[in-house]
Amino acid sequence: MVAVKRISYAKRTRVIALYLKHNLNFKRGRFHLLKYIAAKEDIFATERNFRRIVKHWTENGSIANKESITRSVRKMRVTEDELSIIDWLILKNKEMSAKKAKDLLKLRASIRTIQKYFKLLGWKKIVTRFCQFVSQKNRIERVIFCNMCKFNKENFDYSIFIDECTVSMTKTGRLQWYRSGIAGETRSGLQSKYKHTASVHVIGGISRRGATKLIIFSGKLNTAGFKLLAEKFIIPFVNEKYSEYHRLHLDNAAFHTKSAEWLNDNNLNHFITPAQSPDLNVIELVWNDLKYYIGYYIKPNTVQQLVQGIIKFWNDIVTIDYCNSKINHIYKVIDTIILLEGKASGL
Repeated sequence: MVAVKRISYAKRTRVIALYLKHNLNFKRGRFHLLKYIAAKEDIFATERNFRRIVKHWTENGSIANKESITRSVRKMRVTEDELSIIDWLILKNKEMSAKKAKDLLKLRASIRTIQKYFKLLGWKKIVTRFCQFVSQKNRIERVIFCNMCKFNKENFDYSIFIDECTVSMTKTGRLQWYRSGIAGETRSGLQSKYKHTASVHVIGGISRRGATKLIIFSGKLNTAGFKLLAEKFIIPFVNEKYSEYHRLHLDNAAFHTKSAEWLNDNNLNHFITPAQSPDLNVIELVWNDLKYYIGYYIKPNTVQQLVQGIIKFWNDIVTIDYCNSKINHIYKVIDTIILLEGKASGL
C-alpha cells in the first residue's frame, strides 16, 4: 500500500468521519463528493488520495499507514471504530462532554485524552448563541422571500428599514484589567448594577440615502401612536429623499399590520417582511450598535444622559456610509437563510 502523504493523521481521521457521516459507501461518484465535502473543512487532496485513505481503512481497519505511524498513534487508547462512534455521538448531541463519552463507551483513556480526540476529529468548543425560533411555515416564507430577492437582483436602493427599540441605562464592561492590592477594589471583575434600570423607546429608519429622524418616546406604542409618530419621521423623510418611489420594510408588529390602510391612504408603499425574521430587517443591527454604544461609551446614570447618548449616536455614528454598510449585510443574511432552508441565520 502506497503511503498517503501530505494529509496528516488528524485530517485522515476527519475524512473517514465525513465518509461515514454522509453515508457515501454506496453512492455513485462518492470520492468526488467526499473531495467537495472535505474541502469545506480545509482538507484538500485528489480523489485518488481520498480513495486510498478509504480503501486502506476498509481493508485494514486502520487510518494510519504503517510508514507514518507515530509513537502516540501506536499507543492509542481509542480505536478508529471508537473514534467514529464518538464523532457520531457529538453529531447527535452537540453538548456531549468527554466524561459522558467516556462513560457511554467505557473508554480506557482519560477525560483529557478524550478531549484531545474531540479536537482530532475537528470539533471545537464554542459559546452557545441563541437566535430567533422559526416555525416550519415561516421557514418556507423566508426562503421564498430570499429567493425572490436573488431572482430580482434586489439592491434595496429604494428600501427604508423601520423599527422600534427599547434602550436601557446599561453599563457594558465585558473585559477589564485587574490587579490585586488596589485600594477600593473588593473583588476581581465586580461591577455595580442597577436592579431596575430606567429605559426609553426609540423609533426610526435607515436607507441607502441616510437615516430618518429618530423619535424618542415613553410608554407603550399602539396603532394610533405609530400613525402619529409616522407623520413626524416617515412622511417628511419620504417626501425629501424618495419622492419618486420608496418601499417601507416593516415587521409583523400589530400596530404595523393594523396601519396598512392608513399607510396606503398616505401614499406610503410598505412591505411586511416574513414573520419571525428580525435578521431580515437590518435596522436591528443599528439597535445592537446603539445598545453597545450606550453601555460601553456613555454609561448613563440618569435618563437625561441616556437620551443625550442616543441622540449623539444617531447624529454622529449613523451616517450614509454606515447605513449602506448595514444594508449590504442583508446579502449575507439572504444567502445564509437559503443555505439553512429558512432557519434563523444568527447574523
